[in-house]
Amino acid sequence: MTTVQVISASHGASGEVFFRIQIDGDSGTELVSNVYRSNDPYAGPIGEYLAGWIEEHSSEIGPFVPPQPEPALYQISKTTPWLRMTDEEAAVMDAVMSETGARLKQIYMAATYLASNDPLWATLHEMLANAFGSARADQLLAPET
Repeated sequence: MTTVQVISASHGASGEVFFRIQIDGDSGTELVSNVYRSNDPYAGPIGEYLAGWIEEHSSEIGPFVPPQPEPALYQISKTTPWLRMTDEEAAVMDAVMSETGARLKQIYMAATYLASNDPLWATLHEMLANAFGSARADQLLAPET
């Protein structure tokens, strides 16, 4: 026996409904992304199921929000944030860095660049944000142009 379960649904701008459905059947479970259009002559049994589901749950279906793209990965020279800091900010950050543990200091000193996909990027961003605010941390770690 095959069962179909709607995982999520949202309305598109042209009247279509975007679905994420789970199909459990003899050959296992499959997650499927699907688009339903009421005028689709090839929708078949799944289309009939989705039409009924739409009718029953129409108040629960929100607008389609496209997924946000992953941020682009980039590297900057480890001197870049320091060059962007004012003298006062550099003095504050020097004090912050002097309070970090030996391991983190050695990793930072050995690095030649900072990579946005490195787990320690978040640590550096947090240190900068705690000292100067998140917006300034973003500016200091922004891609080089």
